Amino acid sequence: IMEGPQTLPYLVFLIIDIPLSDQQFLSQGVFWFESSTFDLCIGNGENAAGGFGLSPEVAEDLFSLGIDVLTSGNHIFDKREIFSYLTHESRVLRPANYPLETPGSGSLLIKTDK
Repeated sequence: IMEGPQTLPYLVFLIIDIPLSDQQFLSQGVFWFESSTFDLCIGNGENAAGGFGLSPEVAEDLFSLGIDVLTSGNHIFDKREIFSYLTHESRVLRPANYPLETPGSGSLLIKTDK
């Protein structure tokens, strides 16, 4: 049994078609993440770009909200522009069981402040 004040060590959630062009959502999202005490925030973003795949622009918007890592599945490749983005953005993970020659990485080691 845990006693005393606690912080949540991590948050994992699914992102489906978030209207990132909506300024109200962005401001509420930033407030919520900044007011939280998560050590690590992981989101599955494979369908975050209009419900189909992930684009570099949507990934950057999600990172600006405080998300640390975006996981994915096979739908990440629905947007062709993600291929080149995966070669230099280690915070977006492709499925780990894909062939090694697939752009990106299926795993990531992250050190948190705590």
